[in-house]
Amino acid sequence: MENLIINRTQSTPRVIFNKNGNLLIEGRSFCEDPLNFYGIIFSWCSRLKATDVILEINLDYLNTSSSKCLYELVRILDENIKLKKVDIRWFYDSDDDEMFETGQMLEDNTSRIKFEYLSVESISSCIL
Repeated sequence: MENLIINRTQSTPRVIFNKNGNLLIEGRSFCEDPLNFYGIIFSWCSRLKATDVILEINLDYLNTSSSKCLYELVRILDENIKLKKVDIRWFYDSDDDEMFETGQMLEDNTSRIKFEYLSVESISSCIL
């Protein structure tokens, strides 16, 4: 299994999925054909064999069809019995209640994934 790297475009997020279980999705997601874009990610995650997984999701915008694909991605990770521990770090702008609530809805549909909610502003201030 190779790492999965997809460069960001104007309508698709940057994806860096390492076979060691460190996964990142960041940017914007409003692709015309989200199943085509996310299908590659679904397939890769269904074959992932890392023991511990940390998925960082840092999206400043996603449309409805992309959010449905994130639900599917979380479901695939949640049901992958090869993965012993799955944590998701959900980044959101503190003024963006909708993005925060999207993370909560994703979490409500999992049975064993732990979510951590991180304000982008608090992370930025810690870095400086």
